[in-house]
Amino acid sequence: MDSEIPVNKERAQLSSSSLQFAEKSQWLKNDNDNGIHSFTPGSDYCIQLHLCIVQNFSFQQLGITTCLKDQVAETTMGPTNPEEDAAEVLLRTELLKVQSAEAALGAARVRVKLAEISRDRTLKRRNQTTAPQQDGSWDSPAASSSTSAPAAKKAKVALTPPTPDGDAAGEERLSTLRDQERCAREEVESARSLLRELERELDRELERQAQDDSPLHADESCTQVGLGALPDDPLLEVLSYLSPRQLLQCRRVCRRWRDLALHPTIWREKCLTVSRKSIQLVVSALRLAPCLGTLCMNSPELLDRLLSEPVTSINCGIAALTFDGRASDTVLLGLLLRRQASLGRLKTVEIELGIDEYDFEDSDYCRLNQLLAQLCYSEGLESINLKVRCIGSNKPLPVLNSPEFGAPVSATLRELVLSTRCCDVFLNPYLPLHLGWHATTLEVVSLNHVMPHPSAALQLSAMPRLRELTCPLLENMPALLQCPALTSLRLIATAGDPIKDSVEPYLPGVREYLRLAATRLEHVVLEFLDHTDDWYADAGCTQTSDLVLSLAGSKGVVPALRSLKFVYYDTQHDWEVWPSVPVPQLPHLAAILHRLQNLTSLDLGGPLSEEVLSALDAAVLPDLQLLKAFFPGCPHEWVHCKELRAFMLLHPGLHITMECDDHSKQSCDFCKKHTCHNFAVKYELTLFSHAATEPCGVEHLKRAIFISADSSC
Repeated sequence: MDSEIPVNKERAQLSSSSLQFAEKSQWLKNDNDNGIHSFTPGSDYCIQLHLCIVQNFSFQQLGITTCLKDQVAETTMGPTNPEEDAAEVLLRTELLKVQSAEAALGAARVRVKLAEISRDRTLKRRNQTTAPQQDGSWDSPAASSSTSAPAAKKAKVALTPPTPDGDAAGEERLSTLRDQERCAREEVESARSLLRELERELDRELERQAQDDSPLHADESCTQVGLGALPDDPLLEVLSYLSPRQLLQCRRVCRRWRDLALHPTIWREKCLTVSRKSIQLVVSALRLAPCLGTLCMNSPELLDRLLSEPVTSINCGIAALTFDGRASDTVLLGLLLRRQASLGRLKTVEIELGIDEYDFEDSDYCRLNQLLAQLCYSEGLESINLKVRCIGSNKPLPVLNSPEFGAPVSATLRELVLSTRCCDVFLNPYLPLHLGWHATTLEVVSLNHVMPHPSAALQLSAMPRLRELTCPLLENMPALLQCPALTSLRLIATAGDPIKDSVEPYLPGVREYLRLAATRLEHVVLEFLDHTDDWYADAGCTQTSDLVLSLAGSKGVVPALRSLKFVYYDTQHDWEVWPSVPVPQLPHLAAILHRLQNLTSLDLGGPLSEEVLSALDAAVLPDLQLLKAFFPGCPHEWVHCKELRAFMLLHPGLHITMECDDHSKQSCDFCKKHTCHNFAVKYELTLFSHAATEPCGVEHLKRAIFISADSSC
């Protein structure tokens, strides 16, 4: 019986643990009954705990379920709802489980009491077993009298006659009970973990219920809870969809939003346009925002208000700056350019200056010259687009010799677009600086109606990355053959001033370049003056019409040309025109079409002639997909003609895009008899003969006509 002492201690510890856990479960139930945890109808929620207690020195699993509802909604009169009935049944079931758990808890308490009685009985039996030693049955009187009472008790236990079978059975029982105790502890920890998880879920359910009962609107609740809980990166993604005005208003929400609303990631793509309604917004953005994508200044009269504060106080770095104004406003614009260039974010500048030739003073020349110098010496620019129009003087101005403009800038410019009217000489001093300093980085150069420097072709030939070029006829143009990446050319068939300058000295070099570069040029645009105006009859239009022949290249060479476009320009009105009569370039084009085997797009820029139509052969032009032309009259009868139908059926992959001129339906006899199509208004249309469901790679216009094999369209 002495071996039962540690066993009884283990039983006592185990019973104590079971009792503590049972009391914890009862405490949770009492809290629920006392209203500490208050719940409202509508949240079907319960906590289930699994408790293992000792019965005959082993644990039995006991499921204790605590219902989290303290009231049941009264049933209303009228037809019942299946969902409500199911909720009521579920509630009654959980209440029955609670009653069962309470009964099981009472049984567990009784079992704990029985375990305590068993422990006391074991201790009493052990004391009775050790009584013979006190009578001297196993020890001598001397030994008994020489020890104290506690020591004698230990000695008696030690001198108990050993029983091998009893020791083995006791050790086996002790090992079994320890295993059961370990399992019981694991069950207790599992139940406690389940309790904690259910309590957290209960808190979330209560919070959700509080949100549903809140008087806040749905969007306000979402903003308060959803957006506020987002990390910085997702919240920045949400804020990026707001307008600049909304971003500045978001700064008033809280400190966190104040900082995130001014994050550079949000503002680097924003665009602001200066107007009377937005001037205050732009001023605030330049003062508060760290950066800006694009600033458009189309109201020069508001530039003074925009720069009411010193320019040096602006710390908002702008990536793209556009300006449309007068020469008198270029002083403030130059200061703004200098400030933005110093901040290091300015990459793109687009300026259009319209000046009245009768209201242009010498001081305006100086202001404009300073602006051009600032553009030339600004660091970090990647794109410059400058258009100066309507300046009624060709007075040349020298390059500024100020010390601050002494050293050249680093090569960063990729695109240079210079367009001017009637002031070609004015831009001439700064053009060589742009072409020379940025020769290693320039990819797109456009000298649209700008008189170039005599050495412009040589400077352009030193650009290894040049791929797009727009220029007039240049001196020594064969030097452009040294540009390996040049595949796109827009050639303006004039030389400087179309009235005063002759094109004869440039034509031999231009023809040679076009012939030798035929294997490299893929996209060519030839711009001619409107030859129908008598004022330009001697401007070189007829002399340059044969430049088309050079596009065929040398004999035995297949040109790489893929797209060819003709443009006719009215210099007097500064716009492109559609000639209403056949142009002299079309016969030359018809003569070389069979050589352009890689051609996919052809834009005639004028009416379609019979020569060109007959020269279009699918056998020699298998890749031709798009043909653009202008029809001066009503095309209704022509669309229904047999010749066009036969041509379209012979070229199923070809699309004809036509721009029709305005005309009266009453003036067309064919329109009076046929009402299948309406050509009374000016619009563009596409003619095609392939199946409508067949992919073709060409985008059809809104007005498209299918040419079928029968007589109808």
